[in-house]
Amino acid sequence: MIPLAGHSAGHAGYAINVGDGWLLHAGDAYLHHGEVASPPRSSAGLRAYHRINSDDARLRRENADRLSELVRDHRDEITVFCSHDPVDLARVSATGALRRPRCVRGLGLRAGSDA
Repeated sequence: MIPLAGHSAGHAGYAINVGDGWLLHAGDAYLHHGEVASPPRSSAGLRAYHRINSDDARLRRENADRLSELVRDHRDEITVFCSHDPVDLARVSATGALRRPRCVRGLGLRAGSDA
């Protein structure tokens, strides 16, 4: 679990080692891939949505900035995505990373299983 507070108190993302890199599901830390692009870009409507609906708008923005740096500086090591953005979800789904069978340490679960 990766703390990504701001959208809501205690909000977190999940990092998953998929063998040849990491996936980071950022949850609601951002809603559009442009928010974590370099430089970040967002519509006025989306910025207003975040201001109104965030538990702590400043902290949410700081975490989105951290995610943007991660995307920029570690693109070959980690794939950051959120499922609210159809572009992000399609990009990650196309890699097959969400379906790869990998044992989740300590739980005996496999990614993509219904367990």
